[in-house]
Amino acid sequence: MNPQSDMPLEYSYLLPLDTIGIAEKRLALTVAAAPRAALARRFDLVSIDCFTADLVVRRIHGSPLVQVEGAYVADIVQNCVVTDEQVPAHVEESVAVKFGPEEKLDAAVEFDPDEEDPPEPFHGNAIEVGEWLAQCLGIAIDPYPRAPDVVLDCGAAEGEDAETAVYRPFEALLSRRKDEA
Repeated sequence: MNPQSDMPLEYSYLLPLDTIGIAEKRLALTVAAAPRAALARRFDLVSIDCFTADLVVRRIHGSPLVQVEGAYVADIVQNCVVTDEQVPAHVEESVAVKFGPEEKLDAAVEFDPDEEDPPEPFHGNAIEVGEWLAQCLGIAIDPYPRAPDVVLDCGAAEGEDAETAVYRPFEALLSRRKDEA
């Protein structure tokens, strides 16, 4: 199940803990068409044409933690935020995470951004690699994709080049206020 809701996960790949040892275990994952389409809907994409990952999984010696690291590649298509035309993008990221037993956190705990992140919780007697990869992709997606050669009019002053202009979102309001006075 999806950790955020009661809905099933769009892409799930459960790796049982009893199949993971201290020796490296290599995973080559290819997300099938139906989960890619469901993830595209989740992330408001036109499509995800390819989504693969090459990972290494191993237990951390002397610890209950499991280390997962490697890289994933995805070819996605988004809509341009200016023209709404389709914009293809290639996403390629190195990733690493630790999974471990779920920790009970005190409500008054303060988090230090310089400290290592707490481990992702085990999913019963397994680790949920699929949802973790989906979340990694979701974070890497450009939230404001633009088609090639699209230039935003950012309120450039007269004689200013739009590419080097200083964004002045309240310039129009100020000139309107002067006109009313």
